[in-house]
Amino acid sequence: MAEVPQRQQKVIVLSPRDRRRTKLAAAIERVALSLFIKRGFSAVTVDEIADAADISKRTFFRYFSSKEDLLLGDRQRYDDSLANAIAKERPGQSAVDMLRNIIVEMSREVEAEAELTRLRLELFRKYPETMSGAFEQQRAWSSTLTTAVALHMRISDSRDIRPALMVGVMVSAGNVALQNWFARGADQPLHELVEAALDQTIAGLGE
Repeated sequence: MAEVPQRQQKVIVLSPRDRRRTKLAAAIERVALSLFIKRGFSAVTVDEIADAADISKRTFFRYFSSKEDLLLGDRQRYDDSLANAIAKERPGQSAVDMLRNIIVEMSREVEAEAELTRLRLELFRKYPETMSGAFEQQRAWSSTLTTAVALHMRISDSRDIRPALMVGVMVSAGNVALQNWFARGADQPLHELVEAALDQTIAGLGE
């Protein structure tokens, strides 16, 4: 008999400090991403970012440990949001519905920073080599989601292909919606496109 993972306890992930993004941190990101898009990531220095944002270098390092941190934004905040979304009680929901709701919830997190998201996607489009961190982040999130789906289904994700298959297909649908949102000039709420893409996928790509 396949080993069934133990059900996770509901846990709220807390950061050691208040990690909510401030207006200044967002302003630094906007300036930096705009410079990266214009000149390329490797050509821009922290000194130049600080000068363009009208802050000191010391202030820059209060918010970011390096310019690489600017490529993904506040990753810890997104990790915490994903953990909290997974930890929610979802009585009676199928694994598919649970996964759909988590992905939609995370799309709202991304949508809350629409301008920064649009700038990052523009940077990734123009300079694909800057995407390695984003790929690593998505792999980590997909692994976390696969474990959560397996727990919900009370099966082993190391022995049963279904959790990873569900996550792979539905995360891909969410990515298609994100790219469509970007291509259309972010003229529609992202979560609506994500919902439509996921529902179409769940329906089996029927018309």
